[in-house]
Amino acid sequence: MKEKITREDFKILFWIEFMNDSDPLRLADRLKISKDEAYKILLDFKNRGWIKIVDRNGKFYESILTDEGRKIFEDKKYDDWKEGLW
Repeated sequence: MKEKITREDFKILFWIEFMNDSDPLRLADRLKISKDEAYKILLDFKNRGWIKIVDRNGKFYESILTDEGRKIFEDKKYDDWKEGLW
């Protein structure tokens, strides 16, 4: 069974993909939350299989969409959600 995605989850996928909010600090700034909260969101997305976390020298560097995350992002049924984010 496919996991249901919320509009907020979709926005975060959009920000990771197109706005380069792919690390906890940038995502925290975008969402107006703490860096730790943003990190938890990114770990949750990783556990769902939507993103891959890239480490450099043992530190979180960025996250990128996996094939599954890209399928969600490119799914036509979410086009109306995408419309307001450009």
